[in-house]
Amino acid sequence: MARKDFKNRDEFRTEIENIKQIFFTLRKSENILEAFDGLQLGDSQFSLFMPYSQWDLGVWMEKHPFPVNTPTEKANILRSATSLADGLEFLHSGMTDRNHRRIICYHRNFKPGNILVFPDDRDSSQFIWKICDFGISSIKSLRPHTETDGTDSNSSSFQSDVNAMNPRVDSTYLGPESMKNMSIMTEKNDIWSLGCIISVVLTYLELGWMGVGDYSKE
Repeated sequence: MARKDFKNRDEFRTEIENIKQIFFTLRKSENILEAFDGLQLGDSQFSLFMPYSQWDLGVWMEKHPFPVNTPTEKANILRSATSLADGLEFLHSGMTDRNHRRIICYHRNFKPGNILVFPDDRDSSQFIWKICDFGISSIKSLRPHTETDGTDSNSSSFQSDVNAMNPRVDSTYLGPESMKNMSIMTEKNDIWSLGCIISVVLTYLELGWMGVGDYSKE
């Protein structure tokens, strides 16, 4: 089991509430990291407990520095990378609460350091990549279709109810809109980040960890 400590109560409660909303839904996704529980001791110690992983994606590539050689190994890594798209699809459009209201989550800090690598118990040659760290995510319930005055629930005007302000996180993987003050963040920012991550994975497959370092500098 892993423990994540927080600097203050507000950060701790925000992540706890976000995780509750994600996992108290009718569907689940194996590509989203589930937490076991949280613990507060007095007014100074705040901790979240979750499944333990040896690596995030960046550390995993660093610990396995050489290019992947066999087609099977490449296929396994590409399968894991593809699963990240499934995880984002779940966060963006796959969640429904027990009142059948859609819930949408924008991660807003999607990067290799927030992807944990776990062995797949079903196949020892494969790994499951799980999205974690929902401390600055934006999660909202969408109004039922009958409350939208006829607005199509798939339209951009409906989705605008859950747009989120830029959290001002410094990350290479954020979309261009994150560089602007008072910019609006949507699911497109997470998708941009996914594209950046996939480009790093493809570089790793061909050139190994050293190639990823050169690519990052460029």
